Amino acid sequence: MDPQIEIEARRRADQKLMEGENKKQLVKELKKLIKQTRAGIAVKAIEYTKSDEDDEYVIIENYYGKTKKIDVTADSGIALMRDILAGIR
Repeated sequence: MDPQIEIEARRRADQKLMEGENKKQLVKELKKLIKQTRAGIAVKAIEYTKSDEDDEYVIIENYYGKTKKIDVTADSGIALMRDILAGIR
């Protein structure tokens, strides 16, 4: 492969990584899927939030009044989904 093409391809890949995944949208879409499962029946809300210090959290609230706060700071999209699913159990 031409070194210049390879450098450009890496630059574009790095740019994509810098843009990152839209965690808020991932949480929204995952919530829809979770609500379709037996485990998700009790889930009232799943919300993504970011603090002033750039810490990222997902808050899971159920209909029994229990709330979980999951730290998802620096999580990839897959790690974020895994953390949420583990938090529902």
